[in-house]
Amino acid sequence: MGEPSELDQKFDSLRFNQVPLTTFDTLPDDILVGIFGFLNLRDQTRLAACCSRFHSINQSKVAKKLDAVVAFWGERHQYVNTYESYMALKKARCWNRQPTDDYELTIDESFFAHGQTNTLEIKVKPNHDRPYLLLSHLFKTLQYASLDIYFADSERNNALLFRSLISGRKLKDCSLTIKFGRAMFEDIGSTRELLLELPTMKCLQLNWVYWGINSDSLETEVITDGILLYLVDHSTEELIVGEGDCSLQGLLHVHHKLIVSECKHVEVTVRREVAQEFVQKIMRHSYETVQVHQGKLSQHEGNGIAMSRLIITKRQYDINYEFL
Repeated sequence: MGEPSELDQKFDSLRFNQVPLTTFDTLPDDILVGIFGFLNLRDQTRLAACCSRFHSINQSKVAKKLDAVVAFWGERHQYVNTYESYMALKKARCWNRQPTDDYELTIDESFFAHGQTNTLEIKVKPNHDRPYLLLSHLFKTLQYASLDIYFADSERNNALLFRSLISGRKLKDCSLTIKFGRAMFEDIGSTRELLLELPTMKCLQLNWVYWGINSDSLETEVITDGILLYLVDHSTEELIVGEGDCSLQGLLHVHHKLIVSECKHVEVTVRREVAQEFVQKIMRHSYETVQVHQGKLSQHEGNGIAMSRLIITKRQYDINYEFL
């Protein structure tokens, strides 16, 4: 027989020499952290409970993956649904019945370091600065796919909290819902400025009650031609807003923007005569790329002006690849 080949020699060395097996105890930390990062929080907890090596991983290096993070801040009590939120607020002495000094209201931001959640839901009722000071720091590094936020008032501290929740994040694939329980007339200008700061996002929905005081016009509404056009340009999928002071010319600009932009669906409530004229004008031109429907009829809450819901949708075409 001839000399053994190089491949045979390597095979023999593997057969006759003891090769150490790879186990959890021999894996480096960065690989374990990578494995942990693919799991949700419940599976991470279970694995850490049955494997001492996983239990010893520095948790600050591992991304916490949560289904939903919910925080409620009322006048008399606060509620959170996650252990991280509870421990952070407890450490900041937020559960004390007695007044707390401001210097004690310090949030440990490490509780949500590298954290991710499908939904971040926040409801704030009081109109003071404590929710802003605490929640803005608590969720500073938390990444979310959907933000649902409710403010009882449209005052300054709530706007600051909202800005902190959207800053430093990539929101192009995120959905955002903003609700105002009471919207004050003097806050209309600042709210418009806030909307013009919104980055590009997937879906945006705005809800609020009436802003003005028995006006004969809709000049007090937050949504104007310019605001609506900006929001359409910064929504890649869907934009749903309430009543707006929109003109026929402004709606035509929105219609054209919908044709050339990524946005596929827009809903807004405008004066009934404006909605009817807009629909008739679009129907006369027989646009094929965008469908327009006149929806539910209503009356403006403040002054009884006849209103109508407009639903503007970009048609989706199926591509036949056999002819490409």
